[in-house]
Amino acid sequence: MLIIYSALRLGGIETFFVRLARERRRQEKPTNILLLDKCSENDPELLQQMREVACVYTFEDVFYDAPLLRRRFNLLTPLRKHGAEKVLEGATQIHVTNGENALLADRLLNLGKKRLPITVGVYHSLEFAWGGKALPYFERVNREFVLKHLPSDNLMCFAASTKKFMQDRLSAEIENAKEFRLGVIEGVSGRRRKLRKSSAVGSQDAPLKICAVGRLVEFKSYNLWMLDVVKALQEKGISVLFDIYGDGPLEEKIKATIRSKSLEGAVRMLGSFEYSKFDEVVSGYDIFVGSGTAIIQAASCGIPSIIGIESLDSPASYGFFSDYSEHEYHHPSLDFPKRPVVDLVGDFLKMSAGQREELSRLHMRSAEKFTMEDAVDNFERGYYSFDSKFNYSKILYYVSEKFFYKKHLIMGRRVDYTKTNFTN
Repeated sequence: MLIIYSALRLGGIETFFVRLARERRRQEKPTNILLLDKCSENDPELLQQMREVACVYTFEDVFYDAPLLRRRFNLLTPLRKHGAEKVLEGATQIHVTNGENALLADRLLNLGKKRLPITVGVYHSLEFAWGGKALPYFERVNREFVLKHLPSDNLMCFAASTKKFMQDRLSAEIENAKEFRLGVIEGVSGRRRKLRKSSAVGSQDAPLKICAVGRLVEFKSYNLWMLDVVKALQEKGISVLFDIYGDGPLEEKIKATIRSKSLEGAVRMLGSFEYSKFDEVVSGYDIFVGSGTAIIQAASCGIPSIIGIESLDSPASYGFFSDYSEHEYHHPSLDFPKRPVVDLVGDFLKMSAGQREELSRLHMRSAEKFTMEDAVDNFERGYYSFDSKFNYSKILYYVSEKFFYKKHLIMGRRVDYTKTNFTN
């Protein structure tokens, strides 16, 4: 298996790829990964972990040095034939996460004169469903190749709601797209958490401890609205400590909001930590707030976890992860009512010690369906290669992409793939 990706930053997809390669190694199945960004863009620990279980290749291994093209125009930069053959060595499929890398995979196969399945994981339901009808050329090419040229069997949807959402929004025939849960847990532990007594949590002697872990990016808006939740809890006389782990472009905005709300004593920004310490760090908290794969791993530790709905600007949630784990729980358009997060925290504080123990067990049980063993099996089954040629203009592809991003920058819009349309 060959994975093509940008860089192993600390995030859900990246840590999944490390776990996938590690489980494949345990099952004696080889994994290659081609990382396209600079080596410095990778998290050192994740990169080291990946090197221990997979063959890691870089941009320089596969592309010729073309200063005006490199890293910005991967579909135009000349390929090294020997490098292409090397990264494809032993691969039974090429896995990607977006349209451009799917087209790059096709380039590699054409150069090496090989026919292997190209599989595409839909790690966010709007990856191929954003925008309106007037799409730019590069995105039309992406969707034409992924949704119509590739066999629909090669599309991976990690929740039934993802597939339904795409079918409702797109004209493409994707009825054969695979549906399975994303692997997170490497062996579900039988440990039992020691929860504090309900009478103590939330008092001055034992503040309610809440945390969030992950990249601080715009669509993970819960990192911002949780500050309103903390303020509201304080006004109710509840002692609370909220720790935010991670870094990213939203960091300065969060810090400024903390200052504006005078929450310096209640909210801490603690930066990133080594991924291998996730269970150890998160297990010290009463509640986790988040999305993606982080919430699954927190649940596997028995931490009651409130779903952080992505791109939602108000402090509301469907509820606890254990009640919605069967769904694409972080999607803002699920057909479930949203409740104020302050009320969810209030419900938690009213629980007895026994009720909290049961909530913890329910979370651990809900995480059991997200095993890496099942993920490896699902990544191996029923994918097809294809023989027909796909023609498009690579130059027009990049011209349209650069014009598109420049236009939205000039118009003061942010390009947010987690929303249906672009917003001012």
